[in-house]
Amino acid sequence: MDEPDFHALVRANAAFLALPIDPAMLDGVVANLVLLHRHAAAVMEFALPDALDAAPSFRP
Repeated sequence: MDEPDFHALVRANAAFLALPIDPAMLDGVVANLVLLHRHAAAVMEFALPDALDAAPSFRP
């Protein structure tokens, strides 16, 4: 699967959300999105057993 055009994705989502992004900051926003995308891909590659039980809720 090809990587998405992250610049276009950031610009489209910012426009949809009416979220102004300073053009000087766009490359940093895209770099963070690329990093998050790679981390999410690593998490999604981790196989979980079918019989996995959900962890109990944490209550401090």
